[in-house]
Amino acid sequence: MSDCHNNIGSRDETSSNTDHTQQTLQNSFSFSQNDANLSDATVIDITNIASGYRGLDPQVRKRNMEDTGKLLTAADTGLTQVVETENTTVGAYLQPHRPLKKRNTTMIPYSAITSTNTSVSDDSALVAVADDTQQLPLPSPSASPIPDDENQMDLEGEEGTKNVPQGYRHLISLPKCENDLIDMIAKLVELLPENADYKKRLIWRMLQQTDRPTLSLFNNAIKESLKCDFIAGLPFEITAKIIRRLDHTSLCRGSAVSSKWNSLFTETMDFWKPLAIRERLFADEESFDADCMILRQRFIATFGYEPNSNELSKMAYKRRLVILRRWMDPNYQPKRIAIEGHGQNVVTCLQFDGNKVITSADDKMINLYDVKTGEEKTQFKGHEGGVWAMKYIGNTLVSGSTDRSVRIWNIKTGRCTHVFHGHTSTVRCVEILMPVQIGVSDMGEPVMFPPVPYLATGSRDTTLQIWKLPLADEKDDTDPSVPPIDSDGNEDEFLVMTLNGHTGSIRSISGYGNIAITGSYDTTIRVWDLQRKCCKFILRGHTDRIYSVILDVKRNRCISGSIDSTVRVWNLTTGELISILHGHQSLVGLINLTENSLVSAGADSSLRIWDTETGTTRHLLKGHGGPITCFTNDDNLIVSGSDKMLKLWNVRTGEFIRDLANDENTGQIWQVKTDYRRCAVSLQKDDNTFVEVLDFGFPEPDVFENRFQAIDNGLNGVSATSTGIEDQIMSDEW
Repeated sequence: MSDCHNNIGSRDETSSNTDHTQQTLQNSFSFSQNDANLSDATVIDITNIASGYRGLDPQVRKRNMEDTGKLLTAADTGLTQVVETENTTVGAYLQPHRPLKKRNTTMIPYSAITSTNTSVSDDSALVAVADDTQQLPLPSPSASPIPDDENQMDLEGEEGTKNVPQGYRHLISLPKCENDLIDMIAKLVELLPENADYKKRLIWRMLQQTDRPTLSLFNNAIKESLKCDFIAGLPFEITAKIIRRLDHTSLCRGSAVSSKWNSLFTETMDFWKPLAIRERLFADEESFDADCMILRQRFIATFGYEPNSNELSKMAYKRRLVILRRWMDPNYQPKRIAIEGHGQNVVTCLQFDGNKVITSADDKMINLYDVKTGEEKTQFKGHEGGVWAMKYIGNTLVSGSTDRSVRIWNIKTGRCTHVFHGHTSTVRCVEILMPVQIGVSDMGEPVMFPPVPYLATGSRDTTLQIWKLPLADEKDDTDPSVPPIDSDGNEDEFLVMTLNGHTGSIRSISGYGNIAITGSYDTTIRVWDLQRKCCKFILRGHTDRIYSVILDVKRNRCISGSIDSTVRVWNLTTGELISILHGHQSLVGLINLTENSLVSAGADSSLRIWDTETGTTRHLLKGHGGPITCFTNDDNLIVSGSDKMLKLWNVRTGEFIRDLANDENTGQIWQVKTDYRRCAVSLQKDDNTFVEVLDFGFPEPDVFENRFQAIDNGLNGVSATSTGIEDQIMSDEW
């Protein structure tokens, strides 16, 4: 039996369902009977074709039900034949295997279908109209079956098949089974114009009659079909710009999407370096490359092969991120090294790097310690007074003292190589100026200044002196007992110039290239052009002594802090005051500038983080119990010290993270410096002077290799020394 021979249910249920379906589809596809001037008996709705049955409205058929069990159909009005329904549940549905008797009918021509005749509704598709001049004979139960090839409407004649477009002939055939019906609907969809409302309505009506499981199946299929690799079709340059804007979590997840994305994210280009700099894990590309070089050497020593550049960059990024999150974790306990030194004297200066800590004090001594072990390596002896100014670059250390001299030291050997005499009072501040490009000559060649490394020294004698700085040779193995070269400052090869103008002690120096900035107790700032050996600007505005100045090379500005409680920003192109930053209530003795923030600290026990562009206060940091004596910061963290307190702050949010001084015997905090992994602080404890080093970095080298292997394995785990926050980084994000 054909697929169309299915029991639909009771006659009443069938009538109801058919009525609903016919009414729904009729709204979209039927002719307007009045406008077409057709009788009820001559309109065949396409619904009858699309639904797999033919005839009049079910209600009409039901009203004409006879006691004999025969259901009258359109045959009673000359349209079709009688369908036997005795003791069946087929109801209003015709039996498709029963062929129609051949009859004389006509079709509305295709031109009528496609015309803009207002008598046809917008949703009409195809309508068959019987010729009302000819009536079909009443069917006979004993009539012989008509061959299947005659189960077609007779379209011969003027309005015959030849006038029906090829694509529409498929719609003229009455469906015999479900497959025919599906084919006809598919053909109808193809014939409808692209993006036509007809197509949308047809699909919508069909979906309305669909059960939930089928809808769920469609939904899943549609979701999958809408997925696409949006990157695959883009030019590589655009793809690279998109990827460079992703954070580290998105980069890791993206590399796991497909093999193509993995290759793009991990092999094609190095996206980790710009990300690390953008997220302030590294100050610049130079520091990033230096870290990669160290990791490369350790990687080769651990695993026996060399990683590719992208792999190396990713490891450098991950390593810095782990360390930063240790800083941010108030529960993490860094490794602490306590170094006793300088007796009970005040530490005046402190500097350190990844290998050493150098401190100076008012006991005339300069000490060098191993940053990893705390062992004292070198004592620099020679000054006859307290050392109040100190800086180093490479293997060369510079110090200024109350004995009015400046000394140059070889850090490796501990030998004093030069002594500069020229100042007549305490040397209070020093600055090292390295050659940089300051312009281009008429010949198109870069102009470098200073021509050799310079040393600028400021003194209480109100003068600024510029010296040629003799850099210490690391290969120099001269006996430390050999006397240093002495310069008396009188027209010798080392003194370049003496700049006069201030009338008070020079308290602070900042310089770059040919520009030097000095802040003085005479309440003025002077801008010096070292190339022309003259004062370029005198910046007046402060009403009391100036304690700190800093040069903003990027924005061509300088910033000053004074005992008058203000911070002032100056234009170095015009010498004009740009803005006054109000907020502190007393002396602003400390200021520091990074790429994205300006931080000031005052005797009012507060710190302020300023917007470098607008001059507004981003965050006010309160919590210290006394004047702030020291602080250091980068673009992520601030460490500030005062009496018995060493506090850690989040630069971006202004939030207090933790107190780093965990000993109740801690006294005054004098100096503090940090790098990305360590904090070095000089403090008083039990009436003695100590230097403490807090290490937030990886453990000692042997443990580091185990840790390094964990990083390399990514999701495979971490070493037993890891903390909770690192577990999260390694498992959830990597």
